[in-house]
Amino acid sequence: NTAGLLATWDLNQVSLSLGYDHQNVLATSAQFDSNNRSSEMIFAQAAFQIHPKVTVGLEASTSFTAYQQSVFNNNDAYTVGVFTTFRPSSFFSVSVHGGLSTYQFQDTSTTNIQTGTRIQTSSVNSWYGEVSISHQVRESISYSLDAGHDLQLGTQSALVEDWHVGPNITWNIIRDLSFSTGLFYTHGDQGVGSTGNSSGTASG
Repeated sequence: NTAGLLATWDLNQVSLSLGYDHQNVLATSAQFDSNNRSSEMIFAQAAFQIHPKVTVGLEASTSFTAYQQSVFNNNDAYTVGVFTTFRPSSFFSVSVHGGLSTYQFQDTSTTNIQTGTRIQTSSVNSWYGEVSISHQVRESISYSLDAGHDLQLGTQSALVEDWHVGPNITWNIIRDLSFSTGLFYTHGDQGVGSTGNSSGTASG
């Protein structure tokens, strides 16, 4: 569940945005209860229209995540980057986002009673990127394509390095009624930043 606020100040050719979200992640299966967590997220963006068809800008975000259980390490995440949007017409647009990201982990993981180990994770510096294309081919058909790379909190490890791509087609064959068909592919590498599991004496 996510709830938040977004404020935007439109100064004609300059737009400033600031947002805040609170997110709760709760597992639907008891075997994943170790992933239950809450996050406080802050986002800021400054966009500049340098041409009627081109917008460029800066963006930054931060998040603070705390787990309910002591299996994974609490962490702070920061990103900073740039973006541009090219819109040659009202029917076609391309957006590109890219920048640096870092995750800083706290040593809050304690010994797992079942395995006798605890998770060790070092801080990770990486990058993120996203390309989005949207095209209204005709009144009845439009498509979009999103592809990118980023880091995400994992379900079986602290971090997952994620590559993804997702094409989508929207059909407006019947007046005032539309439906979409799409695909989504993602490839993730678990254990990013993991320095292994250390052994310990379980207590409970």
